[in-house]
Amino acid sequence: TPAPVTAAASAIALPPEELARSRTAAWVRRTLSPLGLRFCPYTASAEVSGSGLESFGVRPAPIAYAHSEAGSVASLLVDFWAAACGMAEGGEERVSSIVLSAPAWDDRWGEWHRTVFPLLEASVLAAGLGRTLGIVCFHPQYET
Repeated sequence: TPAPVTAAASAIALPPEELARSRTAAWVRRTLSPLGLRFCPYTASAEVSGSGLESFGVRPAPIAYAHSEAGSVASLLVDFWAAACGMAEGGEERVSSIVLSAPAWDDRWGEWHRTVFPLLEASVLAAGLGRTLGIVCFHPQYET
């Protein structure tokens, strides 16, 4: 008889993008949401953000999860803008936030913090979207 399939074994069988989404959503639940550490007061759950901002005209809406295998700054910017354009095209009711995982940068904190994060912010400003899109970055090596 076949051995029972455990949650860990079934997670390993997921395609890489689905596995990344599942792990990233679990991280949001543990760290950002009220069910976890509450690092973000606007994250209601791993599925919804934008809560608590209604008085500013922002309605809670689903979180979109995106994944990038990009190891270069240029490719990461392409993946970021693909996700951001998808968010903008869908409208505020469809997506409130994008959580973009980029595991190729997990061990590259210095480059992330000196180059990637400022470029993401600068590209949003250069596109004239500073009042529409905000960049918030979390990195495994970030320390306060």
